[in-house]
Amino acid sequence: MNVLRALAMLALVLVASGCSAGGGSAGGGSAGRTSGPSTHPSPEPEAYRRLVDRGTEQLRLKTAAHDQLWQIGDAAAWSVDQRAGTIRFDAPNGTSAVAPVQIIGTYDTNQGTWLWSWSNTSVEPALALDARRLLEFGQQHNVPDLLVRKVRCDEDHCWTFTAAAAALGNAQGAYRGPAGDALVFMTFGAVQLESRP
Repeated sequence: MNVLRALAMLALVLVASGCSAGGGSAGGGSAGRTSGPSTHPSPEPEAYRRLVDRGTEQLRLKTAAHDQLWQIGDAAAWSVDQRAGTIRFDAPNGTSAVAPVQIIGTYDTNQGTWLWSWSNTSVEPALALDARRLLEFGQQHNVPDLLVRKVRCDEDHCWTFTAAAAALGNAQGAYRGPAGDALVFMTFGAVQLESRP
């Protein structure tokens, strides 16, 4: 599967696709708020649109560079070690790339819903820091989809969330990996290349 090449293509066409906030509790504290489903897309403040545009362009350029340097688009396997806080890509040519990782959220392909990592108990808190930064941005700029734990949307909109988180966290790339019926959206930091025997 050529997921990373798809990211590069998606980064070119990312648009806000009319997601609506879904119900659910914030999971304690003031991390988010509960909201019923909306039948109309939430208007996005200009500051958020600029952040998404910046993140999208940065990811497009960085993905192209990764593909040229170590063939990220050809990576045959990926894995995340939550304890170590890293993602690993193994390319067929024997090159492995390892980088710090942040999990931004997961997309349930059956339900059509996004779940923020800051409200997902299966995600180590240290790997949800960039998602929390985006939550804080949403609180400061009143972006409804960033304030609720679950959002009803399509996969393209998940890329807008990921692009915004990448821009805030100065990520060096992003990846969407399958995990059963879910898709895990992640950003990653500086890459270390290794040769496998």
